[in-house]
Amino acid sequence: MYLEKGARFLAVGSFLVNWHSAFKQCVASDSEIMVAHTRSENAILSSPAQRLVEERVGKLPFRGRHHRLPRRLSDDYIVTAKVLGSGMSGDVRLAHSRTRQQPAAVKTLRLSNCPSEILASEVQIFLCMDHPHVVRLFDVYEYDDHLDLVMECMQGGELLDEVNRLGKFKEAHAAEVTRQMLLVLNYLHSHGVVHRDLKPQNFLYDRKGSNHLKLVDFGLSKFRGQRERMHTTCGTMAYIAPEVLERNYSSQCDMWSLGVMVFVLLSGYLPFKDTGDKKLQRRIMKQGRYSFDPKRWSNISSEAMDFTKCLLQPDTGRRLSIQKSFEHPWIQKSLMKPDESVVVSASEALLSFCQRPPMQRVCMSMMAWVLSNEETAAVRDSFLMLDTNHDGVIELEDLEDLMVHKISVPRDEASDCIRALDSTGSESIHFSDFLAAMLSSRIAMRDDLVAVAFQRFDTECSGKITADNLREVIGDEFGGKDVEELISEVSTSSGGTITRPQLAAYVQGTSVGGRTSSLKVPPCAVKFKPKMNHQKCCSVQ
Repeated sequence: MYLEKGARFLAVGSFLVNWHSAFKQCVASDSEIMVAHTRSENAILSSPAQRLVEERVGKLPFRGRHHRLPRRLSDDYIVTAKVLGSGMSGDVRLAHSRTRQQPAAVKTLRLSNCPSEILASEVQIFLCMDHPHVVRLFDVYEYDDHLDLVMECMQGGELLDEVNRLGKFKEAHAAEVTRQMLLVLNYLHSHGVVHRDLKPQNFLYDRKGSNHLKLVDFGLSKFRGQRERMHTTCGTMAYIAPEVLERNYSSQCDMWSLGVMVFVLLSGYLPFKDTGDKKLQRRIMKQGRYSFDPKRWSNISSEAMDFTKCLLQPDTGRRLSIQKSFEHPWIQKSLMKPDESVVVSASEALLSFCQRPPMQRVCMSMMAWVLSNEETAAVRDSFLMLDTNHDGVIELEDLEDLMVHKISVPRDEASDCIRALDSTGSESIHFSDFLAAMLSSRIAMRDDLVAVAFQRFDTECSGKITADNLREVIGDEFGGKDVEELISEVSTSSGGTITRPQLAAYVQGTSVGGRTSSLKVPPCAVKFKPKMNHQKCCSVQ
């Protein structure tokens, strides 16, 4: 059976309710987001929204990616006419970085299509995302009437395309895909985000021939606690949980959607068939009635069927939680087993990074947010191995124990060092913190990376980085040093500014103007060769 694609609809089969009208109905009945929309506001992302992002990911990851005039999208990217996909807000277009020559996907969100509060919510959540199984958001350009979102370009197509190509997945393959979806879902829920529109169309393969999936599209996502109730009927009907139709639900609604996707992966068909009758369809969905076709399920293990049944429970109290899902025997078989040599190597790199001067860590942290998929792919499995709780972060306590027991670092020294890695005070290390550390050992420090970092610190596009520029991006200090001290690490000029050659020399360990850095490109580093690939990329539904 061929499963239909299409944009976000509250529908199955011929029961189509256009998202535009459904969305308006949801907004009108939803006290969560009924805030008066005023075009006179100077910023789409309000000050409280900006503070929330900074609290979650830190000042640098937000301020380094969120741009306002005079910086424009065209300063940093060449946007082509090639359309990668379309959604309610418009087309998603192919673009290329002017500095790195790597492809990107540009999505434009216009105030004329949606109130600023709704746009801000989507962008706010996307800016907070930092996980190996989430599409990376490179930049956000804010104007008076719209936002331009620049994302990494996914070249492998949708998970739904693969289901349609194969008919259904082999069980081991389905378990591996489910494991990846569980990892990203646990990350979302652990950080107070409910997706509310999980479906195969929103999981994309990073490249052709790859089995690595990334989640995209946070247009219906909300910041909510795991038990906090929501009351908006929204999503795609085929994947909506019964309690969502009752307008009284929690984050467990995402687990039902996951169950529908697992059912599709294993069988190749949707559990809830289109009846052609709107009222009957909603009643069937609310009751959660479905059946296993013996022809499709005869070769499926009892463990896989049990896992599916435990997710597709209309009673949320009986439905598998995210934690219990990881403990299920079917998932346990597919979990990644730690490789001690990889864990030791990553721990040594993290220790080396936290011992570097503050300005080096600032530069490497900025570079981490612009790494290509090829570069992050070289180290993402190491991060996931260190993430023992499967919640998308590395706990500082766990890392301290690794340093003490695996690489014989004195506990006091290990404790002092790892505090430098905690950019948000959350007692944990996020994926981009990890990527920054890998720049000192396993990812090449290329000239184009330095150039992008320089551009982001040069907030006035003046060709130099001043103390005010640096303060605008990182705040008044970093690592116990104020911005003037940080600049003096790099520049010997009396004017207290940094030029691009000076920054390149500083991070690459060459000499310019009498200042030399010890940061070298490691001989074992991954050599990245950018490709201008025009295959189907990240399309936001």
